[in-house]
Amino acid sequence: MIEEIKHFNKNASVIMIKEFFEQRFKVDLGYKAVYSEFRKIFPHLGPKDAEVFIKLCKERSFLVEHGIDEINRHETKFFICSSLMKFHYELYGDIVLVDSTYRG
Repeated sequence: MIEEIKHFNKNASVIMIKEFFEQRFKVDLGYKAVYSEFRKIFPHLGPKDAEVFIKLCKERSFLVEHGIDEINRHETKFFICSSLMKFHYELYGDIVLVDSTYRG
């Protein structure tokens, strides 16, 4: 089954793949197991995703600051700010930061 996941599109629904395998092989599969194997083959992020993300943010008038590790040539930092965020900062003077990259 794992080899057959490669034949799906990277944008395929994991639910659809799970149901396909359950019908084809007459088994009951857990969503997490199928999702885990699918993401091993088709990771969320690819080599150009950071560039596409930065371009999309800039096209939508977000202020984008980012840092690049010059040795490994990968993004290391992102700061993204909308005009509404700027307005709220000027109005209230506080910042709430959520760092979702922590890997405890």
